[in-house]
Amino acid sequence: MLYEHIKYNEMKCNNLKSLYISRVKIKNFRNFKDVDFSLGHKAVIIGENNVGKTNFLRALQLILDPSLSDEERYLEETDFYSGIDNHMENGEIIEISIYISNYTNNKTILAVLADATINEDGEEKLLITYKFEPIQRDDGKIEYEYHIFKGGDETKKLIIEIENI
Repeated sequence: MLYEHIKYNEMKCNNLKSLYISRVKIKNFRNFKDVDFSLGHKAVIIGENNVGKTNFLRALQLILDPSLSDEERYLEETDFYSGIDNHMENGEIIEISIYISNYTNNKTILAVLADATINEDGEEKLLITYKFEPIQRDDGKIEYEYHIFKGGDETKKLIIEIENI
């Protein structure tokens, strides 16, 4: 009886129409060297102090929060993974990618992110990536910049508009 109830709930969850973040990849950000999280339709983040719960949420916020200013999206040397020395001098990159599943019924999302579509294991997903990397200026100096792009294609910039602030 319990098995049938669990199977029914799994089928019910798989038929949900709402989009969700199905995967998060984080590289060189705070306490995450190189991680790949798979998430279900509903996820709960739990853990002891100082294991990265807030850092995980901050990584998502860098991509998804339209109220963040450009200045707040710029990272600092302290945001690099602590196990690497001379982050900026060595040209290290911070990269955060989120994969969104079950989005096809959301017309607003499709209007904004249609060109973020990728195919992963036979399933269409949206991919949005935040990248903080060194860029060489015209005068030869190196400075760090961030950009957010869609579908794994760095030429498809995601423009985040702040409304009603």
